[in-house]
Amino acid sequence: MELTIDTNEDTLTRIENYTKQIHKTHYNNCSKEVQLILDNFILMEKYSYLFLHKASNSTLENLIIPQKEINDKWFCTHDKPTINKWLYTTSADIFSWSLEFLSKSDVIKYGCIARDHYKTALKDDPNMAFALFGLAQWNIYVPVILGGGKNKAIKLFKQAIKVSRNRSEKFYSYIYLSQAYFDKNKKQQSSLTLQKALELAPNSSHIHFIQSLNQDNCSYFEYMTNRTNIENKVNNDSQMAVKTNDI
Repeated sequence: MELTIDTNEDTLTRIENYTKQIHKTHYNNCSKEVQLILDNFILMEKYSYLFLHKASNSTLENLIIPQKEINDKWFCTHDKPTINKWLYTTSADIFSWSLEFLSKSDVIKYGCIARDHYKTALKDDPNMAFALFGLAQWNIYVPVILGGGKNKAIKLFKQAIKVSRNRSEKFYSYIYLSQAYFDKNKKQQSSLTLQKALELAPNSSHIHFIQSLNQDNCSYFEYMTNRTNIENKVNNDSQMAVKTNDI
């Protein structure tokens, strides 16, 4: 099967159709825990699409925060040793993505919870690529003095590539590793690694978007944390280019 990852305008429709399909078939036969895992994955697909298509912060917040609260409640009301590794990992993603909408104290709290959830999943399955590149991204955003760092992230991304069980896991591991290299100013390694991801999904508009960011000397990780400022700068530069061409 060919891996195709894109952000075409019909993506939301495809997500909704897939959601309806699983609700008609397997969803109701799953445990509540598995249903929550599926809900987390579906919501993250929606969130990623809306984020990259410049949805407002209020739209993103209204999408992610209710799901964060659902996951939070689950872990407060269930026996943690019995919880599925995929719920640990997807909840960690949900918590991580909600950080920009939380208070400073809650950023620290849920940032630590996300880290611990990735680590718990990896105790259950040390070769879980999804948890490896989740923990690696946590290290990207957290400074060395607080236990993170890009060198740790690169090591984890490489491990995720090594243990990837399918093309999708390898695809994202290559993308994230390439951007960690970019942030370390290893531009050639970054480009070569991103090319490996492109070989897995030649029609991926997601990779072309990242390439355009890199051409503007911006990494994907930097964009994820400074989206508004970066887009404003790009828009201002574009307007300046138009004015210059009109002279």
